[in-house]
Amino acid sequence: MDSGGGHIKVGTVKGVAKERDGFPLGSLGDPYEKCKDHRPSSIFKWIPSWKLLYGPLRKTWMPRKKKFPDGTRYPKITGERSTLLVHRGGEIFKNPNNLYPPKKNANMHKKVITLTMNPAIDKSVSVAGIRPNAKLRCSAPTYDPGGGGINVARALKKLGQESQCIYLAGGPSGEYLKALLDKKGIEQSVVPICGWTRENLAVSDSITDQQYRFGMPGPVVSQKEWEALLNQLEQYLQEGDFLVASGNLPPGIPVDFYAQVANMAHKKRAHYILDTSGEALVQASKSQIYIMKPNLGELGTLCGLKTISAFELESIAKKFLDGHHCEILVVSLGAKGALLATKQGTEYVPAPTVFQKSTVGAGDSMVAGMVASLLEGRSISEMVKYGVACGSAATMHEGTQLCNKDDADKLYGWVKNQRVTLDKGKI
Repeated sequence: MDSGGGHIKVGTVKGVAKERDGFPLGSLGDPYEKCKDHRPSSIFKWIPSWKLLYGPLRKTWMPRKKKFPDGTRYPKITGERSTLLVHRGGEIFKNPNNLYPPKKNANMHKKVITLTMNPAIDKSVSVAGIRPNAKLRCSAPTYDPGGGGINVARALKKLGQESQCIYLAGGPSGEYLKALLDKKGIEQSVVPICGWTRENLAVSDSITDQQYRFGMPGPVVSQKEWEALLNQLEQYLQEGDFLVASGNLPPGIPVDFYAQVANMAHKKRAHYILDTSGEALVQASKSQIYIMKPNLGELGTLCGLKTISAFELESIAKKFLDGHHCEILVVSLGAKGALLATKQGTEYVPAPTVFQKSTVGAGDSMVAGMVASLLEGRSISEMVKYGVACGSAATMHEGTQLCNKDDADKLYGWVKNQRVTLDKGKI
């Protein structure tokens, strides 16, 4: 046999078959008569004789479509007690029970890219009572890498999914941010800028159990710097990838930046998931987007409304989808859950009641949960339910720890068993 050069030696756990002219199952000139006495009984019953007889006509008796990593074909031999060893070109391929590799999920080959235009170092402290004009003794601070896309990447890591994090960073704080992400084992691609990466502060009052969050605007980014990020993103992004853009835009970046990213993702046939606010959200909504995750206030901004009541929510979501190129709209309702809206219908997903210690990164954890669900092949409804579970799990921890997989899985067990319809006045 010569479908890739050299001969093949086949053996089982019971021993190695005898050879004839370098071929263990007989020569190709007389494939059946000459090999029947030399085939081990452990694999004899899995190779129909017609395949061997048909071999000379094809120059091989192995299936055409199944191949080794080096491109050569191999036979289908299965059995609970057999282990097939195939030697070719100095390499040994071993697969107990089944020579064929298991079928993979359709999304396993797709990668996740998170985009963070205004990253931050999140500093968290606690204090026993916040009073004006007094020196407050804080606890030792904790530092975590932050910013929308970075938080999504961190949460994905906790949920067992890998991602590539692309972001802008500069100055000593930017170097520290990279070191924090390296410590967490997150793959990253940094586009350097002249300005220093910002630092945010979250202060928790241990007496009132209230949290105060202070967000900085971020450095000014030049056109050359944000265009360099776009060029790098275009190199990494491939068809079928999930691109998650989350967070606000720093000074210097045009408000239509996320719209430019949407056009790139559309050309690349990637799945674009957007979670931002303000005018950047309005401009991006005019482009083709796979998933948008606004909250009630942001949905009002998109629709030109100051407030949205529970009586109007479902109809407003449907009206938005009818007038925009968005496939899936997930409206975050905070502690009350989320509304899933597509052109096929709507569904209200309630959130479990948990004791909240911090709301930092809850929205990003929700996005991470939805992306993880898509990678695992779950339905759109299950995607939102797991996202709500992850968002709720994030609030159970102090500071910026984000969601924990064990907590998220337990909460998901509760969420998926709820049967709730969207009735007016219920939200």
